[in-house]
Amino acid sequence: MTDSSTGEGVPFTSIQVKGTMNGTATDAEGNYSIDVPRNATLLFSAIGYLSQEVAVQGRTVIDILLATDMEALEETVVVAYGTAKKSSFTGSATAIKSENLNKRTVSNVSKAIEGLVAGVTSTAGSGQPGESASLHIRGYGSINASTTPLYVVDGVPYDGALSAINPADIESLTVLKDASASALYGARGANGVVMITTKRGEEGYANVSFRAQFGLQSRSLPRYDMLSQNEFVEITWEALRNSSFYAGK
Repeated sequence: MTDSSTGEGVPFTSIQVKGTMNGTATDAEGNYSIDVPRNATLLFSAIGYLSQEVAVQGRTVIDILLATDMEALEETVVVAYGTAKKSSFTGSATAIKSENLNKRTVSNVSKAIEGLVAGVTSTAGSGQPGESASLHIRGYGSINASTTPLYVVDGVPYDGALSAINPADIESLTVLKDASASALYGARGANGVVMITTKRGEEGYANVSFRAQFGLQSRSLPRYDMLSQNEFVEITWEALRNSSFYAGK
């Protein structure tokens, strides 16, 4: 599976035999393998690319060139099994585009979701710059177990730190809030799923942009006056003297 504009492999492309539930997906290099009848028809689809329908016709090797389709990406939401048109999707999901994320001066993905998705409660941590917020989709699902939603980046469950994901690299972000979240990920998606799709390279001249952010943390109360080393020794000796004096020793 190859990108027609860049010549690079397209990972996580969905391949399905038409009229059946038999399917697979490409690996990180765009390679795939599937057992199909000689007269079968394969459906190829990937996020941001035009879908294709190809007849096998007895061939053992089928190389596909996928053309980009940025307009299709704007009209779809990312769900557990790939993408779906927003008009035909019956589940509870909210899609956030990169344009909305770029309007917010945040350095963490979890902070970018605040106030943009209904049914999602965001709780800030200690206020340390760059710290992730705690997200809860439709309340707390458990008392003792984890209540953190599952994060999926480009089709792969992500267990790392959210601060490692640059919000400027996100093309779209979809929050699945109902039973469709556990269609593919099972119990891991019980607390909801946050589907993150990163940006891809485009044909044309290279554009270089730079954006920097920094945060400051300060005390809400003034710092107390502290004793020096010599003052601490004197105060300690005075305390021992007074305790011995009042004890009658």
